[in-house]
Amino acid sequence: MAYLEIHANAADAGHPYPSKSGMSFSSPPAYEDVAGEGSQSSAPRPQQRSSGAVTLTIHGKEIYSSASQSGQPVYSLTHALDGHELNQYGVLLTRIEDRTVSSTSSRGTPATKSVKRDVFALRDAPVLHIGHARYEIDGRRYLSDKRGRMSRSSFGVGSGWTAWGKGLPSFYLQRSESGNAAQVGETTDSSFYEWREKENGPLIAMETRRRWDMENKVEISPPRLELMKSWDDFDREYLDFMIAAWCMHNWREAKDIIKEPITWDEFKEQARVTASKRKQVLTGGGRSTAFGFAGFAT
Repeated sequence: MAYLEIHANAADAGHPYPSKSGMSFSSPPAYEDVAGEGSQSSAPRPQQRSSGAVTLTIHGKEIYSSASQSGQPVYSLTHALDGHELNQYGVLLTRIEDRTVSSTSSRGTPATKSVKRDVFALRDAPVLHIGHARYEIDGRRYLSDKRGRMSRSSFGVGSGWTAWGKGLPSFYLQRSESGNAAQVGETTDSSFYEWREKENGPLIAMETRRRWDMENKVEISPPRLELMKSWDDFDREYLDFMIAAWCMHNWREAKDIIKEPITWDEFKEQARVTASKRKQVLTGGGRSTAFGFAGFAT
């Protein structure tokens, strides 16, 4: 089967990301190799999955689906979710779809074109915030044309994540543990996230969390998301936001893991800068909304 590539840019002029029109895929790893890397601890089965249910795996900058017949990724990222990116624009998520065209290849088989559409940009939270940081899942300049948010739902052992947005689905991620606890030197948090649309709603997906070598701060096995329904049972825009939220929390958790503890001098400097900015807010013409630092309106 012949493959052609088309990249549909959804952003306006001044797009911060380079065009992917010239991008070509190298041979992807076999799905069984990717999905099998974390087989030491398999997700619990609290409810029966439907026939044709799908498993998604984040492998570097590409996301693979067990439902993909071509073996090509179904989404791509501008940077691996390892916490080492330096791009001020965050991480861009792109949907990839294989579409059959009417023309045929030289072998007489239908040709397939790979259509790429940018759907969401994952952005960091403001430096200064009250309560849980709210990370931005921004699709306003892309195919989605909507903006979502994601934040930790609570602190401590039972902490999880919540994602939401106007015109977007809501997701509640709650930690779940199996009998196969993490080994010494690996992540000690719960091994799974249960995904629900409501806080106590039916299970829609089970996530096997990424496992880390905490001493060397490297990934041991990639994150996997097992959908309780088949791929075709989900609206594609619904999946776009679901995948974006999945990538977002894995990105932020990676940032937390790889960051180095700050020194006492660095802490004092951060405290000094924060106090100075707060003073500017309180004395800035008597208007508390006239913030003059990154992450707030000016």
